[in-house]
Amino acid sequence: MIFKDMQELEAELNRFIQPVSKTAYSLDGIKSLMKFLGSPQDELRVIHIAGTSGKTSTAYYVAALLRAAGKSVGLSVSPHIDTVRERTQVNGELIVEPAYLQLMGEFLDLVQQSQIHVSYFELLVAFSYWAWHRLGFEYAVVEVGLGGLLDGTNVVTRSDKVCVITDIGYDHQEILGDTLPLIAAQKAGIILPGNQVFMNDQPEEVMVVVRNTCENVGATLNVVKETTIEGIEALPLFQQRNLSLAYAAVEYTLGDKPGIEATLALQVPGRMELVTYKGKQIFLDGSHNSQKIGSLVESFKKQYPNLSPTLVVSFGAGRAQHIPENLALLKQLSSHLIATSFSGQQDTKRDSVEPSLIADKATEQGFEAKVIPGVLDAVESAVKTNNSAVLVVGSFYALGEIRTRLLGKHLI
Repeated sequence: MIFKDMQELEAELNRFIQPVSKTAYSLDGIKSLMKFLGSPQDELRVIHIAGTSGKTSTAYYVAALLRAAGKSVGLSVSPHIDTVRERTQVNGELIVEPAYLQLMGEFLDLVQQSQIHVSYFELLVAFSYWAWHRLGFEYAVVEVGLGGLLDGTNVVTRSDKVCVITDIGYDHQEILGDTLPLIAAQKAGIILPGNQVFMNDQPEEVMVVVRNTCENVGATLNVVKETTIEGIEALPLFQQRNLSLAYAAVEYTLGDKPGIEATLALQVPGRMELVTYKGKQIFLDGSHNSQKIGSLVESFKKQYPNLSPTLVVSFGAGRAQHIPENLALLKQLSSHLIATSFSGQQDTKRDSVEPSLIADKATEQGFEAKVIPGVLDAVESAVKTNNSAVLVVGSFYALGEIRTRLLGKHLI
């Protein structure tokens, strides 16, 4: 297939979007496709990252540490924020648009020839494995999309795969189960015989599931304790935890201590990311559940104790029941809130809850709240307030509508 621009390609990719449902999860399609492609995933040294909170940051840190050691590294994260090309990164960069269009065109021809049906997410995962192998990469750092056991990334069969499991909490219960042990079992589903598994110490009901999984399949669990990395204290608290975990996994992978300086300077997109816009400090964070928002609030209070930002808040439509607890956490930072809305689609169509619902719940909790539909309009309004900072929080889809504009850059 030949595509003249990303808009034309994305229209083709969107044909693979399908509704998310518990019954839809199966690896049959992507396993068949990977076999048709020659199993490129098993030609790569894979670091596979599952968990509820911190997956993306940990993935960025692992990739950066490997690059610091001179390794060629592919990185896949999801959801993307600015462009679908974020899901197939190469040595810390996006594949430039003309090359991406050509590679994806060739790949979609192969998919069409295979006559194998896969989802949007599975298609992009398969493309990443295929493209990295095609480009001659050594390492692939792959973030799980949802769960682990039946996630489309879980097609690697090599015994030397390194598994990283970040903090596990409540999210996507309708798919993964409504208890921490059930959710942990899904996350631990990425673990294979012979794998090395790295995780920070977590509640015992989580640890026992992972320990048992490792024992049952013949994998080795490495529990990461507090580590002393010079300069790490400058990072937000939750990023200190993520980087320590990434460092331990990479140290094992390399058999040596990786260089840390460039990684300490890395800004993970949409994770307490600070940009300056019209003279105001704008913080961008995609945290959307109580575990993530709690970590954000704790870190923000410690790093910026004198800031009380105007909050620009939106949540995905499936998260309405969690609005009160999320707002209660955010109230620790500020009582000024603008509820807003977004609409988008990636792996599936995703709309926001009605901003009036957020505003009503916020008013009940003592916020000074108002509604401004549209994330950009909400941010423009927040910039005009007397507060010296703005925090945009609640959804990566919302960040995707504004991030490149706030940064003042065009993606090549």
